[in-house]
Amino acid sequence: MNIKITSRHFKANDTLKARAITSVENLEKYFDGIIKAEVIFSFDKTRDSDKTAEIVLKLHAHVLRSAETSDDFVKSLEVALKKMEKQLLHAKSKFREKNKKILRKVKLQE
Repeated sequence: MNIKITSRHFKANDTLKARAITSVENLEKYFDGIIKAEVIFSFDKTRDSDKTAEIVLKLHAHVLRSAETSDDFVKSLEVALKKMEKQLLHAKSKFREKNKKILRKVKLQE
């Protein structure tokens, strides 16, 4: 899996980048078909110093996105990861269901 970290309007420190990389790598235990991952941290001073973490995952046929805004990057990242876990489990179940339908068609044709 290719992981890209982007920080907008600030420079992310190494501990935040390392935490994001390990967290995104842990998402592979939910679905192993992740091709590319991008984590975007953005800082907005105009609205009470909102800190946003966004995760974009590229699968074989889908693009999944989750974002969260809070007063801390770590909190935002953790909540966005929880949302992404749910999306990955849903995508995995749909993928399995689709494959089962294809297998049933093949078995009926034999």
